[in-house]
Amino acid sequence: MPERRQLRVRDMVGQPEFLALLFGIVAYFVDLHLSVLSFLYGYLGFVLGTSSTLITPYSLIMSGTIFSVICTVLFLAQVRWWRCFLIGTFTALASLVLFEFVWDLLFLLRSWPITSWFGFPLPVSSYIMAFLSLILLYFVGIMYWKRSYLVIGLWISTLTVFIIWYDIGYPQVSATFALTPAYILNASAKVLMSLAMMSPVVAWGYGRMLELNLAKPVKLRLRL
Repeated sequence: MPERRQLRVRDMVGQPEFLALLFGIVAYFVDLHLSVLSFLYGYLGFVLGTSSTLITPYSLIMSGTIFSVICTVLFLAQVRWWRCFLIGTFTALASLVLFEFVWDLLFLLRSWPITSWFGFPLPVSSYIMAFLSLILLYFVGIMYWKRSYLVIGLWISTLTVFIIWYDIGYPQVSATFALTPAYILNASAKVLMSLAMMSPVVAWGYGRMLELNLAKPVKLRLRL
């Protein structure tokens, strides 16, 4: 019995999910000054509404959508429930962090160095460390990724929106609601990136359900 338990522990430790989680935790505490904690505290406060903006609802809606869709698709594809939960959670978190990282990097092209993140002083090294420690968990689900035209199309669309946004001067959303190019581009980029982040998992889950005869192929017919 003890030997069987040891084997189970070894098998769990060798899983990609466990290794990615372990690396993420280690990277999170590499920064000895722990300014990463200030980053996380400020970011969570921003997302949860303590310093909310007109775009905050999109963050909450899309993170909830990612979590729900991934959990549902993987569960239907007969993936263990705890893996569904982990992959859904980490993908939702990564989509929020990656968007804000890209959003801030565009400012980095205009002014150096980055001096704050949502009001918290943050050296560039800690800024990068915070991003790596949080985005790394996204790769927990890499064994459930699959390429598809949908995945490629969503990432190209996301990149296109950011390029257009930056090319027209990178305007930002004001404190009062107005259907301006800044609001449209910000919301579009956030939604598209969220969909792009979860699309590899959805593509894998759909393919898995086809293999198990749990779903039927979707055929699009265009009539001219």
